[in-house]
Amino acid sequence: MADPVLEEGTFSLDGYKFGGENDPVLVVPGGFDPGTTAWRTQDADNPIGDAMRFGRDRLSPPVWSFSFLTNKDTSTDGLDAIEAIEGRWIADKVRSTPGSVQTLRYNIGKRTRRVYGRSRRFSLAVTPMAFRGNAPAIADFQLADPLHYDDVQYQTTISILAGRAAGITSPLTGKLSTTKGGGQIDTIQEVGGTAPAPFIAVIKGPVSNPYITGPGFSLKLNTTLAYDQSVVIDTRPFAQTVIRNDGASLAGALSRTSRITTARLNPGAASISFGGTDATGTSRCDFSWRPTFYSL
Repeated sequence: MADPVLEEGTFSLDGYKFGGENDPVLVVPGGFDPGTTAWRTQDADNPIGDAMRFGRDRLSPPVWSFSFLTNKDTSTDGLDAIEAIEGRWIADKVRSTPGSVQTLRYNIGKRTRRVYGRSRRFSLAVTPMAFRGNAPAIADFQLADPLHYDDVQYQTTISILAGRAAGITSPLTGKLSTTKGGGQIDTIQEVGGTAPAPFIAVIKGPVSNPYITGPGFSLKLNTTLAYDQSVVIDTRPFAQTVIRNDGASLAGALSRTSRITTARLNPGAASISFGGTDATGTSRCDFSWRPTFYSL
């Protein structure tokens, strides 16, 4: 199902739209608080001087808070509206799956973006207003990371060059390989956004020792994918996984120099290369990203 179109000041949680004047659930004026990103520091006082020593800093994602009001004419309709949005907030399937996240989209400033995380507190207040169809409630949404992502996902597909014949030395000893890998480069004219963008790369076999490289990163897998196999490399902060299509993790197949935690696309132009060993020339990499931002 396609995501709903959002008017300014509206939201959607996993496809459930709320916040607009015609939606079953309103966000009351001033009822949206994007919270504050917290800092985790390694600051330490210099024990022998008037100074502060700094280490590595980390960010803790904020909690978004909402104040709701159902937009109905009867208590029954109002409670039905609360049940509908609370069901999305409870998110049975997501909360029972480790690592799974929800998508919260928003339109603020006439631009639609999204964040990822999990819903948390949901509290309904039974007041006289509820008996008139205007039941108030408050809810929280815990972001998975502090970044904001464009609602539009961009994708490019990079094919591979067929392996070319290699020289053969006689006499033959041990295993024999008669092909060499070939890589191709695709240039992204504009990544977009203001922050380094994580990406998802789907590599489809047959290919041995596939790799993806770009400005400032190199990801190589010491493995072989059959013609009916694929692997998804997800560099998003809350994921950072390497999963084969049968569900097996191939994170252990990453080369020692591969750093999935820092593999990003900086705003501006970028050249991405994909390669490996493939005698058929049919393997490819579907490379996708969303322009990424530091704030709303």
